[in-house]
Amino acid sequence: MLFSTFVFNLKTDYYSNAAFIFFIVLVSTSLKVATHKEEILTLLTMKEALEILPPQFNRIHKSYIINFDHVELIDTEEVKIKDQRIPIGDLYRDNLFRVIKNKTSKD
Repeated sequence: MLFSTFVFNLKTDYYSNAAFIFFIVLVSTSLKVATHKEEILTLLTMKEALEILPPQFNRIHKSYIINFDHVELIDTEEVKIKDQRIPIGDLYRDNLFRVIKNKTSKD
C-alpha cells in the first residue's frame, strides 16, 4: 500500500500502520487518533491528516474522520465503529452516501 504509515506527532516521530486506525476526532486544537491499542494525540490538522491517509478514510463530520474498513453500522445519523457512535454531519452526509454507493457499485 502506498500509504502504509501515518505520522501522528511530528515532534516525536510516532508512526502507526493506517489499517489500525479506527477513527480520528478533533479535540480542541489537536487530533485524537483512536487505534486498535491506544489513543494518540497529534498536532496535524484535519486537512493534513486527510492528505496523508489512504482512500478508505473519509471525513463524515467537522470533527471526525473514519476508517471505512472498521465501520460496523451506518444509518442516516451516525456511524458505529467499535462501540463508538460517531455523528454524521449535515454538510458531509451527501458525500458519505455517494462514497458508499461508489464503493458498493465497484464490488
